Amino acid sequence: MPNSNPYSPPVSSSPTSAITPRPVMFNAIAAAGATLVAIVGVVVIGMVAWETVVGIKGALFAALFGGALGAALRRHGNWLARVLGGLFGGAIGGFFAIAAAEQALPGSTAWAMRGVFLVAAFGVPTAVLIASVVGTAVNLARRSR
Repeated sequence: MPNSNPYSPPVSSSPTSAITPRPVMFNAIAAAGATLVAIVGVVVIGMVAWETVVGIKGALFAALFGGALGAALRRHGNWLARVLGGLFGGAIGGFFAIAAAEQALPGSTAWAMRGVFLVAAFGVPTAVLIASVVGTAVNLARRSR
């Protein structure tokens, strides 16, 4: 007889883990992709018109673009995890991409390469970490209901 008490957890015939790695991996990959595309957008705009992305504007543009791309990616993990991962990864990546102008001439190819490498070192891991944590928390919250 199935469990008739609506307040008790469901009874499963096979043991399952609380977190399945596949959705968490999709969250991380989608957030990292959104962050990279957002930073490429900032770098391309910075090479064409440096004044457009100088200062906080570059980090804000990357954050908004990363969050929007995370939201636009359908069927790739949890929506909230993708958006927050792209948002924070884009913000951190945008900051480091603009900060690379201290090491190379702003708007130059050398600036673009250093900026992208700094984003790969700091922005993408931030996006992956945040998307994984948020995705795991959402999965756990859904399973506890």
